[in-house]
Amino acid sequence: MDPRVLALLGQDLFRADVLTLNGLDDRIESADIIGQAQELMADDVGARHSFF
Repeated sequence: MDPRVLALLGQDLFRADVLTLNGLDDRIESADIIGQAQELMADDVGARHSFF
C-alpha cells in the first residue's frame, strides 16, 4: 500500500478489503464478477464507467 494512502485513510480501512477465492475475482481466476458489478453501478448512476 502506498504510504501516502495509509497516512491519509489509515490502515484499518483496508483490513477487511479482501477478495474471496473462487467466489469473486482474484489475480489467478477471473469470472469478471467485479467488472460486471462495475458495469451495473455505472448503469445505475448514469456513468460511462465505475471503478472499485
